[in-house]
Amino acid sequence: MPSTHHKLTALPDCVVRSASILIFLLLFSSFSFAQDKFPPPYVVVTDTADTVNLSHKYWQYLGDNDAGLKLNDVLSPAKRKLFNYTVANREFPKRLHTLWLRYRLRNALDRPVSIAIAENGIDRAEVNASINGGKWVRYVTGERVPWRERSGLKQICYIVLVIPAHGELTVYERNYVEVGLLSVAVAIGFRDRVVSEQYVDNDARFTIGIFEGTMIGFLLFAALFNLFVFFAIKERIYVIYAVFLLALLLTTTRHAALTFIVRDQPGVVGYYSLVSVVMLYTLLYTIRYFLNIKKHYPRWNKILNVTSIVAIAIIVLERMVITPLWKEGILYADTVAASLLLGMVPAIAVTMVLVLVKKDASARIFALALGPFLLTFAGIIIGAVAGNIAILDTANWLFRLAMTGSLFWGISVMSWSLFDRFRRVSNENAQRALDAERMARERDAERSELIAAQKVKLEQEVEERTAELKRSMEELRQTQNQLIQSEKMASLGELTAGIAHEIQNPLNFVNNFSEVSAELVKEIKEGIENREWTDVSAIADDLELNLEKITHHGKRADNIVKGMLQHSRASTGQKELTDLNALAEEYLRLSYHGIRAKDKSFNAELVTDFDAGLPKVNVIPQDFGRVLLNLFNNAFQATQQKKFQEGEQYHPQVTVTTRQVAGGVEIRVGDNGPGIPDGIKDKIFQPFFTTKATGEGTGLGLSLSYDIVTKGHGGTIGVENRDGGGAVFVVGVK
Repeated sequence: MPSTHHKLTALPDCVVRSASILIFLLLFSSFSFAQDKFPPPYVVVTDTADTVNLSHKYWQYLGDNDAGLKLNDVLSPAKRKLFNYTVANREFPKRLHTLWLRYRLRNALDRPVSIAIAENGIDRAEVNASINGGKWVRYVTGERVPWRERSGLKQICYIVLVIPAHGELTVYERNYVEVGLLSVAVAIGFRDRVVSEQYVDNDARFTIGIFEGTMIGFLLFAALFNLFVFFAIKERIYVIYAVFLLALLLTTTRHAALTFIVRDQPGVVGYYSLVSVVMLYTLLYTIRYFLNIKKHYPRWNKILNVTSIVAIAIIVLERMVITPLWKEGILYADTVAASLLLGMVPAIAVTMVLVLVKKDASARIFALALGPFLLTFAGIIIGAVAGNIAILDTANWLFRLAMTGSLFWGISVMSWSLFDRFRRVSNENAQRALDAERMARERDAERSELIAAQKVKLEQEVEERTAELKRSMEELRQTQNQLIQSEKMASLGELTAGIAHEIQNPLNFVNNFSEVSAELVKEIKEGIENREWTDVSAIADDLELNLEKITHHGKRADNIVKGMLQHSRASTGQKELTDLNALAEEYLRLSYHGIRAKDKSFNAELVTDFDAGLPKVNVIPQDFGRVLLNLFNNAFQATQQKKFQEGEQYHPQVTVTTRQVAGGVEIRVGDNGPGIPDGIKDKIFQPFFTTKATGEGTGLGLSLSYDIVTKGHGGTIGVENRDGGGAVFVVGVK
């Protein structure tokens, strides 16, 4: 098709012929119509250059997150129009898992060119190629594709295609990545050059093989030795250190395993992150052991341990639960776990300095083991600053020797330290056995003395127990006096789940807008670097709006906490003008969330009928709130009990009504539960009277409510049964 277009422009004098061809193309060739928007071809002028990342102007993309598009679909006129150019250095959305790329390569040479399209880093790549508009041929490769199904250079995931002399290659490429495409590039190399660099002239592979082989043997020996010591003396540090060495061994052999052992099970690569996390956790545990953090800073040691366990739990849940249900979740789970684990590194570094100041022997051994590695790392940094970038090349034998040597040294020193401890523990065990035998003989001599002394001790214990009994009786009397006050505070415990539910919403908003703001700050930096001031200003406006929302929801959470603190404090006895509608609605919601936190299956219909013209009433908010909370809790518990008895045909309902009556305000709290028998109506406000099972109620809730309403506020409180079942508590205040 490109050649047809050139012929049309090259023969302007043949008007009739050009018009005929144009009409034919418009009516019968949808491909030519779409090609008006096809990127220009990248012209190959040499086959000896290095691998090239095509500029974004040479290729277009089309998102396909549902992975439902086939080649025929994207070749259709409707889909061709949807292909777009990307922006240089702009990341793709993290939710994008699958996309199609299209581009063209034109051979300007007089000989065929074998090109190699790089697909490394892609889980699955399907390359559909057509030479000079001919038949489409499909090739498959990718890191999650079994070895037997891969095309081209299988080990490095390159697709090899041949473009004839002066020919043109059209490519429609479908890329899939499990956790989302962060960025995409079209990398084109040349087969002979790639093969030479990767397989033939790559001396680095031989160097790496030597060092890796030595490392594997050393790590395996050290791991087996520490396991042997663990089974000998049963100390946890030895098995933890052995697991670290085995995890390091698996990480070291990752490439070889995926290439030769499990190459037809590429899904195994997804679990290497678990190996890395286990390696990091066991390394941190070993470091904490050598630094004696448990001895010097026990609380800090617990925090580090719990943080490590939480990070591993997140990774395990990510692989088993999060990824199958929510693929984007793996990004956040990895970020959280890595942040927790890596965040401990500077903390442990500071701790090491503090422990070294204490002149701890184990810390000195650890510093001795770590010294060569730190010197090597410092040398790398100095070399980079000095401009000797080659020293950073992992194929550099000096770099490999320094890194491997420092690692050998560190593992050897720590292994020697653990072996020395094993020797000392063995000697101590032998000495303890001798001491135990000597002490057994001494115990026989002391036994008779102990029997005589035991009689005197028992007599003293009887006297002490008698005195304790007297004190207990006195404390019991004091406890009885405090029980009423304890009942007041116990009711506040029902608010815990409700408070958590109320405060969770603003906290979720704060967290979400904070994450979005962090991404906006990154985009502002990119805009400043690219001098895109209009975009920077727009993003800054979005950032300002996010910060205002964070402030709003932060203040909302602050108000909730302040309100709960006010209601949790002991009553001051001072009355205030209070909106009873707001107070009743707040405690109704908290009571409902509190009971649902204990029983997720429980649901009830909440019916409120608040008098909009209800005046504010002079009450003690803390005390009156406890009365409402007690009534709401009793209503929900009554309906919950009936729900348990009658099953699904019963629908719990709690009603709250406020209205202004002659001489004051009336609040009615009703339910459709089992109701209150007439025989106990006169007793329910008596102290310690309860209809609940033993251990489920003290019988003081309604008694305290009665005292608060009648004695504290000069009001009234009563109960009546509803028609059709249930009870209604009526509270009246002036």
